[in-house]
Amino acid sequence: MPVIGERHGDRIHFLRFKHLAHVVELKRLVNLAGRLAIRVSPNPVFDDKALVTIEAYERGLHTLRVVDLAGQTVFSTTWQHMPGQHAREQSIDASAFGAGLYHLILETPTRRRVEPLSVVR
Repeated sequence: MPVIGERHGDRIHFLRFKHLAHVVELKRLVNLAGRLAIRVSPNPVFDDKALVTIEAYERGLHTLRVVDLAGQTVFSTTWQHMPGQHAREQSIDASAFGAGLYHLILETPTRRRVEPLSVVR
């Protein structure tokens, strides 16, 4: 599906999705200059606790999930984020997680960030 957009500096003024004979325009001002980051400490997790620091800039509903390699969500939290808020720190109890590789997934209204998480027993 071709996407046509008009970009001015760090802002997208509209996106146009062209599908067959239909054209749909989404008019939303999105600032792409903001920081979206996930840091987890310690990684790999040796004890049962991990601290995730989240830096986000976008207003709206944000979700942090931990997903195993089979695609099952083993941890999830959701919150309303307002611009200007400090970095969010989220503690994760990994005591119920088996040893292995997981994915930390941060979803905002318009973006998604995925980072690996290792649990060692």
